Amino acid sequence: MSCRTIIKYRSVWMGAAMLWILFFHIPMELPSASLRLFRQLGYGGVDLCLFASGVGCFYSLSKDPDAGRFLGRRLWRLGPVYLIFMLFWLPWQYTKGVVTLPNLLGNLFGIQYLTALHNEFNWYISAILVLYVLAPYLKAVIDTAGRKGRVLFLGLLLVLTVPFWMSGTYIIIVTRIPIFYLGMLFAAASAEGRSIRPWQLLVAVALAAVGVAALNWGFEHIMDRMWAYGLHWYPHILIAPPACVLLSLLMEALERLPGGGRIVGLLSKIGGYSFEIYLLHFPMVDILSELIRERGLQEHRTLIWTAGLLVLSCGCVVLQRAANTVTGWVRKK
Repeated sequence: MSCRTIIKYRSVWMGAAMLWILFFHIPMELPSASLRLFRQLGYGGVDLCLFASGVGCFYSLSKDPDAGRFLGRRLWRLGPVYLIFMLFWLPWQYTKGVVTLPNLLGNLFGIQYLTALHNEFNWYISAILVLYVLAPYLKAVIDTAGRKGRVLFLGLLLVLTVPFWMSGTYIIIVTRIPIFYLGMLFAAASAEGRSIRPWQLLVAVALAAVGVAALNWGFEHIMDRMWAYGLHWYPHILIAPPACVLLSLLMEALERLPGGGRIVGLLSKIGGYSFEIYLLHFPMVDILSELIRERGLQEHRTLIWTAGLLVLSCGCVVLQRAANTVTGWVRKK
C-alpha cells in the first residue's frame, strides 16, 4: 500500500483518536481485562493526533516553507476555536476559585503548562504550540538529511528527552516530539512516492506489540514511576504509526463492503471536529462525573453519559460554526 493512500485516511485517524480519548476519560465498568488495558492505553489517542499533525505540517511547509506564515496559518486554524472555548472555560474556573489572574492569562495564550504555575487547562495546548515552532526546523532536517541521517536524528530526539526525566511538567511534551517527527517522516515518504511493504508492516506491528506489552508490564509493576520517566508515552512511539497504517488498511477494506463507506465517512466527520471534541470533553467529563458522584446516580450512568455525548456532539458543531463565523467576519474586515 502506498504511503499516499495511507495518508488519505488521516481524518479517520483523528476520529478514531478522539473516540479512544473519550473511552479513556469516561469512567465506566468494563467486563474484561483486555478492554481495561485498551482504556489504559488511551493516552495513545493523542499520539495518533500528533502523528497526523506531523503529516499535515510537513505538507503545509512543503507548499510554503516560510516559518512565520506557517505558524500564522496553524494558529489561525486552531486559535478562534480555542479562544471562543476559553471565553466560557476561564470565567467558569475563576468563579470556582481554581485559577488566579496570571493563570487565566497563561491559559488564554496556551502557555500555562510551560510556566509550571499549575491550574492549566491541559498540557496538549502548550505541546502543540511547541511542536508548531519546531516544525520548520524538523522539516529542514528531513529535507537536507539522507535516510540514515533522518533515522539518526530520531535517535537524537529520543536522547534529548532524557534530561527531562523527573520533570512532571515537560516530560509529557518532549516525549511527543519524536512521534510528531515520525509523522513528518511518513509524509516525506509519501511525497517521495514510497510504499509500505508487507515485511515492513509486519515489523512495525511486532514493534507495536512490544510497546503494548511494555505498557501492560509497567501498569502492573512500576506504575508509580512511569510518569516521572515518560514511560507512559515512549511506547506509543512504537504503537501510533502502525496503528494509523492499520486503520488505513481497515478503512480501505471497509470501503469495498456495502455500507462500509458510511463508517469511514462517520469517522472522518468525527475527525473534522477533533479539536472541538478535545476541548469540550474535559468539562463534560468533570461536570457529569461530579453530578453522578454527588447525586448518587451510579445506576443511571449509562443514560447520563449517553446524554452527555449527545450534548457534546451539538456543542462541537456550535463551537466550530461560531469559530468559522468569527474568522469569516475577520477576513471581511
